[in-house]
Amino acid sequence: MEFFVRRDKGRAEAAVRVRLHSLLHEQAVAPLARPEASLEVRAGGEQYEFLLNGKAFASVDAKLLSTEMAGGFTGVTVGPYCCTGKASFRHFFISSQE
Repeated sequence: MEFFVRRDKGRAEAAVRVRLHSLLHEQAVAPLARPEASLEVRAGGEQYEFLLNGKAFASVDAKLLSTEMAGGFTGVTVGPYCCTGKASFRHFFISSQE
């Protein structure tokens, strides 16, 4: 699963993308007034909740991370990254409720 901000045709948008074997599915996409956003992921039980600027944005079943569904990778890697161009990350914070 990926939660990201991108530019598409000159417009900024946020998206949640899920991989099912070789298929990429965008679970949610929303336009942004500017290419800045607060992205938050909450993992609990069998759901991943994605918040965009503090508001519920998407929910994804954690079963999608199984070897059978994801196509070989089992596990979670969390962290900011940049695929093309430049990115600026002001904060990155991980906490556990346990």
